[in-house]
Amino acid sequence: MKTRNFKFNRTHTAVNLTFSFNEDFRYDLKAQVQAYKFASNEYRLFPLAFEASVCDTLKNDDFGINSIYNCGNAPRCPLHKGNYTTCNWGPNYERFPPHWPVGRYRVDFTFMFMQKEISCLSWYMEVKSTKFLYFN
Repeated sequence: MKTRNFKFNRTHTAVNLTFSFNEDFRYDLKAQVQAYKFASNEYRLFPLAFEASVCDTLKNDDFGINSIYNCGNAPRCPLHKGNYTTCNWGPNYERFPPHWPVGRYRVDFTFMFMQKEISCLSWYMEVKSTKFLYFN
């Protein structure tokens, strides 16, 4: 996998991805997700953990992931062997859970196929408040 992060606009960072599937995963690729929040100078376990089918996640547009199809040739299900790219990708933050606590996070993705770990990815992000408080 090859990645390039860059500032897409004033508020969003985007990434260009190039990756390969060395075999057909069909509908059987799973992702295990675990979040950590930065506190006291280290990333500590955050209560967001789940396992999901990659195809179900794409079908349901969980976390706004479907924006990967806006540019490039990202795979659609069933997932087949091949080389893929996606460009200017960033999730649709309106599809994230509401009221996410402000702070820095690391989200670890472990991709599994037939109960075997095939890839790991750590995504670092920062949630900033966008609401203004007015006191009279």
